[in-house]
Amino acid sequence: MASFQPAYQKLRTLEGYFLRDKDGETYAGILRRYWPEWRGWFFIDKYPNLTNGQKCPNDRVENLIEVFYLDEFWNRQPFEKINDQQVATAIFCQYVNSDTEAIIIIQRAVGVTDDGIMGNITLGVINESNPQDLLEKYKDEYIHFYTLTANATNKQNDLEGWISRINQLC
Repeated sequence: MASFQPAYQKLRTLEGYFLRDKDGETYAGILRRYWPEWRGWFFIDKYPNLTNGQKCPNDRVENLIEVFYLDEFWNRQPFEKINDQQVATAIFCQYVNSDTEAIIIIQRAVGVTDDGIMGNITLGVINESNPQDLLEKYKDEYIHFYTLTANATNKQNDLEGWISRINQLC
């Protein structure tokens, strides 16, 4: 059964630290405009001169990040019921990045109805699959999804980063 800590550690390597860009302020993948009530902003705001890629000097922020991802993402799906840690980690990290689309794409990869619900049927097929083959299918499905998304939304500039993320997971 999968555990939160290894999945979270991988997520932290993907999400980085402070970022200010066209979407606004983000810290460790937590976008302020979507999560304005996250408690970490209180500490981050005490350092108005943070630059892109910089870590907040207050150590309390790291614990708040971990609690946030546990409560808002890991505990909302049955990731712990996935037998293979790498598979659970890949789906979890993509769920953080693209919400229900991560579930739909794993469902497409395993050939079950893509309803966005990670129920017993989806979990059963995931756990019966060869993990390496499944991760390869998941990656292929995501690259296809990302390519279609980039073309439909005129975000070709983001495509390389999106593909890099899935390649780091699968």
